[in-house]
Amino acid sequence: MHDSLTLTLSGQSSVLESHYFPPIELDANKNYVLGLIELLTFNSIPNIETGCNRLYLENNKVISIQPGSYEIDDIENCIKTALSSESIEFSLKPNNNTLRSTLFCSRGIDFRPKDSIGRLLGFTSRVLEAGKEHISDLPVAILKVNALRVECNITSGAFINNQRVHTIHEFFPAVPPGFKIIEVPSNVIYLPVNIMGIVYGNSISSSNLYKSRARWHQSISRERPLEVTVTSPPPAQAPPPVITQRMQHPHQALSRQNIQFLKNLGLRPSGESPV
Repeated sequence: MHDSLTLTLSGQSSVLESHYFPPIELDANKNYVLGLIELLTFNSIPNIETGCNRLYLENNKVISIQPGSYEIDDIENCIKTALSSESIEFSLKPNNNTLRSTLFCSRGIDFRPKDSIGRLLGFTSRVLEAGKEHISDLPVAILKVNALRVECNITSGAFINNQRVHTIHEFFPAVPPGFKIIEVPSNVIYLPVNIMGIVYGNSISSSNLYKSRARWHQSISRERPLEVTVTSPPPAQAPPPVITQRMQHPHQALSRQNIQFLKNLGLRPSGESPV
């Protein structure tokens, strides 16, 4: 029997699964909880993918951006590098107040093709006139996720809206794309463990046979290293009984008014010496 466990799952996928043999058995008379204590990976959430990664300039000039994780400044540098051999001026700047982008190009830009990068930059399907500064019609859509959720399928007690989920922690990366994420919750949230054991095997034949699995709600690892560490602290023990002590001196639980009321009726509280 184990009262406290620390499990570390590592791999190259956004779904981490581990089999345990011999099985880790849990005491059926105790209540176990589990929480995330550390997550290590890289911020490699792709926001530019094939199908929305091209910039169309007039005179049939097309620039393709490699799929990956980019900030606005990275996109600008990538396009400038592609135009370095030509006398074309290009500028792309973010406006952090309006969440829109400002674009200038000495050559006309066509955002009408379906695989254009225009929507990501906040531009609708239209043609931008050359030699003018243009402000995007909409906020940039460079962020594809609002939160990253870590789930473990041996827990219960979490909800998203009205749906039951297995989320044990959620956060948003505090580092730019390409940098390492080191997520250590300052306050670990422990959720109840809903199984009686963690074992090796693919089939689930009874309630005490299960596999431990932690996964990302959003696939972000892109074959980059991902390591998740969860812990199950010692199960809570029942509080020591105090009923016996209270029965020995029941008058201690009575107020003075209650004791006087009993005396007026000719009764004596148990444990009180006769006068």
